[in-house]
Amino acid sequence: MTFIFGLGGVTFFLISAAFVALCERLREGGS
Repeated sequence: MTFIFGLGGVTFFLISAAFVALCERLREGGS
């Protein structure tokens, strides 16, 4: 259970980091 929870946390962190990077790239492209 702990392993699954940890894996989910890591996956959520990676998705959040990718989403922020994508927003930054779109912001630079827009302006």
